[in-house]
Amino acid sequence: MNNQEPFITAEISLYPLKNDYEDVIIRFIRKVADTKGIDISVNGMSTQICGQTSDVFKVIQMALTDEFQANHGIVAVVKYLNKPIKPGQNIDIKSL
Repeated sequence: MNNQEPFITAEISLYPLKNDYEDVIIRFIRKVADTKGIDISVNGMSTQICGQTSDVFKVIQMALTDEFQANHGIVAVVKYLNKPIKPGQNIDIKSL
């Protein structure tokens, strides 16, 4: 891991295509939360992940790959921001 690597923020919303969708979402969040080196914030609409670029991409790939291979349909919407936003942090939009 390169200490000079930029930090990014990713926001993920999962939409499992099955009736018991809560279990899929909780499992996904736990996998992401168990990863060292990232900050995670969960709310009713999405999960935000902040960390070094390679760490964020790696944890998203790992967690989504597991769900894609679980033989149920799932939609994942992921948005990336090339700035770190820590959970609960207010940002000045002009500084972006």
